[in-house]
Amino acid sequence: PLRAARARAAQRMADLLAAEGGPLGVEDVSAVLRITRAAVDKRRRAGTLIGVDDGGRAVLYPSWQFRDTGSLPGLDDVLRALDIRDPWMRIEFFLSPDPDIGGRPLDVLRDGRKAEVIAAAKRYGRHGEDG
Repeated sequence: PLRAARARAAQRMADLLAAEGGPLGVEDVSAVLRITRAAVDKRRRAGTLIGVDDGGRAVLYPSWQFRDTGSLPGLDDVLRALDIRDPWMRIEFFLSPDPDIGGRPLDVLRDGRKAEVIAAAKRYGRHGEDG
């Protein structure tokens, strides 16, 4: 049973990373953002980019965070509003439907409804709390 659960978790992680165009390496992110590799890593460590360790020496960045001209507008503000630092949970937040905002936070942010996504980010992971 544990082996099956681990396999399901590994498949879920692979699916999350493959969603919306798959991952980018640091070189690609550096080129899109027009910043150095060190600056990309600094943004990841600061929590304004999502990057996941590939189990080796590389960090992979979900490509949906970026546009041809830089990062997705409003992304850094939403990421700052998320109290959760785990990159997998952050990816899950953006790709999972949220009934309070009528869709996936990623799609709502793409529609320019940043304030709604920030409000959802502040609620995320606080199920059952008062307030």
